Amino acid sequence: MTQVEAMTEAAVVRLHPDDNVVVASARIAAGAVVRRERLTAIQPIPFGHKMASGFIAAGEAILKYGQVIGAASQDIPAGAHVHVHNLAVADMRRDAQRSGDWRRTEPPREFMGFVRADGRVGGLEFRGRRLGDRHGLRGSSALESHINVVVL
Repeated sequence: MTQVEAMTEAAVVRLHPDDNVVVASARIAAGAVVRRERLTAIQPIPFGHKMASGFIAAGEAILKYGQVIGAASQDIPAGAHVHVHNLAVADMRRDAQRSGDWRRTEPPREFMGFVRADGRVGGLEFRGRRLGDRHGLRGSSALESHINVVVL
């Protein structure tokens, strides 16, 4: 494996198995081989940008995170940079709906504090400490309570 191949081996991230693009986790030079994806970059791919993981025909949906992010505005060969020059927000994205199988898995969260007249919020913090002195505890198990107002 050449140095360029070694550097690009971990240079992309596939965010979802159904995606037809991968995201560059480092800058990828034109001609660099990404062996894990069996791709060769045909253009430089900037950090954080998308690269086609296979041929994408004009009008075909582009998937990232397993979701439609737009449609190809022209044919995009495998290994090409996918960005605003060849990706258009399409009606298929605007019409996309949340799948019906999404359900909240945690209970709703609550704020156990208070709201001040000026709109700031606060909460109560309880700190317990055993009484003692610098020489150690003197057998007292009393609890000294401090209630501190915490401004958020």
